[in-house]
Amino acid sequence: MEVHDIDATLINAWARHTKAIGLYFEHLSQVRWRVYDSYDWGNLMAWMKAIWAREPTYCQGRASVFCRTTAALFGATRITEDNIDLSWKECAEALDDFRVVLGQFDYRWRA
Repeated sequence: MEVHDIDATLINAWARHTKAIGLYFEHLSQVRWRVYDSYDWGNLMAWMKAIWAREPTYCQGRASVFCRTTAALFGATRITEDNIDLSWKECAEALDDFRVVLGQFDYRWRA
């Protein structure tokens, strides 16, 4: 599965389908997926909101040293999971702070 522009639409649809047929958590770890470099903050926030809302989605693994986008994705996921019991507004504020950090390393993450 390929992820372009940090758009989780395909992954979310696939996660909903696999959950519906009872394969959700047991088989997701066997998915091979590739994230292409992208700096789409809106799509990243949409993906994080799905994780925060506990909707069927997928973002597990470890950050890749070869792909800055993957590192940002997993960092954002960790922040979202650590703030999942807060309101979305509070979680989004923590993610916005993370965006500032990302922007220090790559100007394309800046607003």
